[in-house]
Amino acid sequence: MYAMNNNSSNLRPGFRLQRLEVRNWGTFHEKIHILDPNGQTALLLGENGSGKSTLVDAMLTLLVPKVKRNYNLSAGGTRKKERDEKTYVLGAYGSQSGSEEVRAQIKYLRKPGDPPSILLAVFRNGVTGDIVTLAQVLWVHDDDVRKLFLIARSERSIYNDFNVLGDSRTWKKTFRGKGFEVEDSFSEYAEKLVRYLRMESTTTLALFSQTVAIKEITHVSGFIRDHMLERLDTKELVDGLEHHYQDLRACWEAILRAKDQLRLLAPIVEKAAEISKYDDQMHVTQQLRDVLPACFAIRVKALLEAEQSSLAEQIRELDTEIKNLTITQEELNRQRFSIKQAIDNDEVGKQLTRIREELDVATETERQRRTLAKQYQAYLAELHVKEEIASELQFSKLRTWAEEEQKKQTEIITSAANEKAEAEQEFKRLRAQHNDLEEELRSLRRRTDLIPEAQRRMRLFIALGANVDVAELPFAGELMDVKLEFQAAV
Repeated sequence: MYAMNNNSSNLRPGFRLQRLEVRNWGTFHEKIHILDPNGQTALLLGENGSGKSTLVDAMLTLLVPKVKRNYNLSAGGTRKKERDEKTYVLGAYGSQSGSEEVRAQIKYLRKPGDPPSILLAVFRNGVTGDIVTLAQVLWVHDDDVRKLFLIARSERSIYNDFNVLGDSRTWKKTFRGKGFEVEDSFSEYAEKLVRYLRMESTTTLALFSQTVAIKEITHVSGFIRDHMLERLDTKELVDGLEHHYQDLRACWEAILRAKDQLRLLAPIVEKAAEISKYDDQMHVTQQLRDVLPACFAIRVKALLEAEQSSLAEQIRELDTEIKNLTITQEELNRQRFSIKQAIDNDEVGKQLTRIREELDVATETERQRRTLAKQYQAYLAELHVKEEIASELQFSKLRTWAEEEQKKQTEIITSAANEKAEAEQEFKRLRAQHNDLEEELRSLRRRTDLIPEAQRRMRLFIALGANVDVAELPFAGELMDVKLEFQAAV
């Protein structure tokens, strides 16, 4: 047997047969036999019995349901009924009869339990590049032909995908694991086949069976009417159209009503959006107003703390200066006492020596005091005191004023600290109130009713005290309901 094809390279639309593979089908025994027209028109040539009809019947098995399939259509007379699925699966190749046998016995290449028959065809759309692979696995069990129908959206082959099958009970799982769509019935397989190969309907499959071995068409109109057109029930079609018309009319009326309702509701929706925007603004403003006291308190606290630190530093400097002046005064008192003793004892030489030493000490002390005086004047300038200190009395008055000012600043600092503590207490109270409100909102979101949590707790407390079930003490709101047509508006 030979296969000839047209090797034209022009791409043509539609799915065309790329390759047909068979194994253990009819007399194609054990080995994989391949016919590859590559999407072109193929011509099978061969002597009688070489397997031409066997390959055509393999294509019929893949594409046509059993009830509409006739094998060996190219043979005439009674030879068309010599072949069926079972003879192909078992590999019938002849018959023999003994002298005492009434009926000849068919000889088979295979027996039940042998490896199954496998048919596989690859179709490709040259324009889109889409590929569909159809395959069937057939075997004999309990004198009946069992089948699995396989489809894949990619190119497959018997050698790569059907080489090792194992137990027939695991075939479905194995094929699905390899990416095949597995079906048990031809009808489900045919629906996918027609959809994947872009056919009009399953009638196309029956038409393929009728046209495989056509040699003459006497009445074209009758052939087209009987084999190529779907049979239509006119009354059922008219009833369906009328029913669909009524449905479409009802839908159109519903659409008109809905449009009218939307038109009427549009102003309400706009006002609702405007109200919602103003509610959000008011809510933000309310939140800002609520936190203003705490914000002002924090800022006042920061200012008072800065002022307190500055005054404390000035007080420390004044205390240091007062301490130094006190030490100087004590030293002068001791010197005066020593001079008085020297005068009383009339020790002139010793006294002159001491006076010289004291003069040196006094000079150093004067230098230190002038330095301190400059610092003191600088502090007075910072305190905005412009009065010149020319006498001890003025210094004493200024010192008294500094002590009083220190007491005032201390009182201000104490008052600021008290205000700070009060602001912190107020802030804690506001935070606790905020947390209570947040908890109340979370509780309301978890429940369908809007009864405050405090009221629910009060009801629970009363129910426990009265030893009754909470359900026996319903709120008025729980005994009410809103009609369905008003729930959306609410």
